[in-house]
Amino acid sequence: MASVGKLAATVAHEINNPLFGILTYAHLVLRGLLKHEFPERDEMADQLRTIERESKRCGDLVKNLLTFSRQAPSNREPNDLNTIVARAISLVKHKLELQSIELKTNLAPGLPPFQCDANQMQQVFLVLMVNASEAMPNGGVLEVATQVEAGAEHCSLRVKDTGGGIPADVMPRIFDPFSRPKRTRTGRGWGWPWRIVSWSSTQGRSRSVPGRARGRSFTVVLPATAAVDARAKQ
Repeated sequence: MASVGKLAATVAHEINNPLFGILTYAHLVLRGLLKHEFPERDEMADQLRTIERESKRCGDLVKNLLTFSRQAPSNREPNDLNTIVARAISLVKHKLELQSIELKTNLAPGLPPFQCDANQMQQVFLVLMVNASEAMPNGGVLEVATQVEAGAEHCSLRVKDTGGGIPADVMPRIFDPFSRPKRTRTGRGWGWPWRIVSWSSTQGRSRSVPGRARGRSFTVVLPATAAVDARAKQ
């Protein structure tokens, strides 16, 4: 952990300045763009806002490396699950299209807000979807669904793919901090996002059938803000 902390400090110092430059120029271009009227303006403005938002998130991810080594508390506040999921989908959608992966979404309306660090949870959802896509290199179906759990005290996200599943010998280690699939060099390990899940007082569940068309399913169960507040008062 001490070595990770030193590495994180070095990375933060080296990349924070260029990230700040990207964020600044994206903001300046967006401000100039909105002064003009032309057919593609709104689409280009949305793309620049995405650059702004993701540049900020990159900076937060660097801070998360320090948080990982120090186990410092994250910045939690009430958030809408569907909004965070939609942002993660927008970042991975092009990758899915290139791999001929069909995306099916079923986002339940009216979900209760839940307490979390939005940037950290977006990273969790993004890693789950990227890992799912890499399990289907020749195409397949990715299902992303949200719902209210029993009693409206929890809401949940489920990410399900039709890939080959997780090998039985890997399943016991998927929540280890630095675990990653052996079959690919580009796969993001599951341990890091589940560490974030544990920080957020949420639960992670997994189900996998190796070698079957049913693939694997990951579910993140999140306590609603009202339920958290009620337990805190007890």
